[in-house]
Order: sequence, then C-alpha cells, then structure tokens
Amino acid sequence: RQHRLYQQGCLGCTRECRGSCRSSHSYQYAPDRTEPASHRLERHHAAFTLRILKEEDSNIFKGCDISRKGIILMRKTIVASILSTDMAVHSGLLAKLEEMEEEGFDFVDEKEEWPQNIIELYATCILHTADLGTNALPLTQAVAWGSMCLREFAAQAEAEEKNGLDVTPFMAGLDNEFVMAKTQYGFCFYVVRPWLTGLERFW
Repeated sequence: RQHRLYQQGCLGCTRECRGSCRSSHSYQYAPDRTEPASHRLERHHAAFTLRILKEEDSNIFKGCDISRKGIILMRKTIVASILSTDMAVHSGLLAKLEEMEEEGFDFVDEKEEWPQNIIELYATCILHTADLGTNALPLTQAVAWGSMCLREFAAQAEAEEKNGLDVTPFMAGLDNEFVMAKTQYGFCFYVVRPWLTGLERFW
C-alpha cells in the first residue's frame, strides 16, 4: 500500500518545482488558499492518503467500534502528521521537543490521558522519524534510498535550469560524487542526528 500511495499520489518533484500545479488534492488542506505553495506537496499526500482510506480494501476504520468524533480526531491526526513531514517545520518540531523536555514531560511515563495536541505531536514524531529514518537503515539500504533522493533532486535542478528558473542551491551539482557525499553528510549531521538525539531523551 505504501508503493500504491507513492505511485498514485507522487508529483515527482518538490512543491517549489511544482509552482504551476493545480492538483485539487494539493489545495484540500490548505491553511491559506491564497498561499498555495504552503505545504502543497504534503497537503497532496494527506488528501490522497484519506482518499485511499475510503476505498473498501484500505479502510482501516471499517468495523471498528469508534465514534464519529473519534474518527474525525484520527483523520485530523493523520493530516497533521503528514503536513509535519514538510522540512520547513523541522526546526519548530525539534524546538518543541526541547521545550517539553525542559518541562519534564515524558511520553513513556506520562500517566494521564493525553490531550489531542500531544497525540498529534506523538504521531508527528513517529512519521517525521520514519521520513528521515532511511539514513538509520543498514548502509546498503541507506545508500540506495539516498541515491534515489539525490537523483530526484538532480532532475529537479535540471528542469529548473531548462525552464529559466533559479536552481535550488542544495540540488545543484549533484552529478558530482563529492557534492553528493557532502550533501548526504550535511543532511545526516545537521538534520537527522539532532532529531534522533532529541527523540532519544523521551524513550
């Protein structure tokens, strides 16, 4: 089903490169419809996920003894989690974890029932970690995933240049192995490592 979601819903490039995209899915969860670039790719993913969940063989809510309010909250959590995979909110999530640590919050030892915002944060952390987590896979798999991402970035840079657009800086020059390695190192050291270190404090 993961592959099915990717094949049916993937736009192929980041939201910046899809500035002319008019996918109805990409606007469904827009916090501000006058600013279509905000979370466009992630909104598309969220809308497509819920569309697939409505299908008979993919409806995980079917047959569950859950109230309509409960289903609405779960859908809300799913959407919030997917929107959080936008790297634009990464620093904010990390800061939130640091703030919660200072307040003494512990996901494991917390006894009281969690409010909706904590449930959403918990789900968000899990999905965001999965989104970044390919770098924590065994080396062969991590390299394979990284190579696919870098090829996609290189294709976008080529398309931007071809169409007279400003080339996204971190996507430029990825046909050079040294640049590719430097990009991967920077991502692991400055993004993945701080995130996993921040999460480790709670588990």
